[in-house]
Amino acid sequence: MPDLIGLPAVEAATRIGTVAASSDWGRPMTVRCEQRPGTVAWQRPAPGTPVSDDVVVEVRTAALDLEEFRGPCDPAEGDLGPVTGTDAALAREFYRFAADPSLGAPFVSG
Repeated sequence: MPDLIGLPAVEAATRIGTVAASSDWGRPMTVRCEQRPGTVAWQRPAPGTPVSDDVVVEVRTAALDLEEFRGPCDPAEGDLGPVTGTDAALAREFYRFAADPSLGAPFVSG
């Protein structure tokens, strides 16, 4: 069984197709910042387990807990694509405000 953890769901499905006849994609698992949404967060059988073509591979993908999410994950220099420096700091504050307006809006001039 290949290691699927962290792979995008489409790529994981392709790899499963090379070793198993079917798969069971249950409800997504809620995660915080430890893993990207839409990637494989859990699998059974475990990576490295010998499998036959009649095994059913169980897979769960990651999904954000939107009630807990407060914007891009730390560290402050985390992945925001081409946005860096003070623009990245401002973007993080905006994300946090959009997720929870009760946090206030330090980027609004009063």
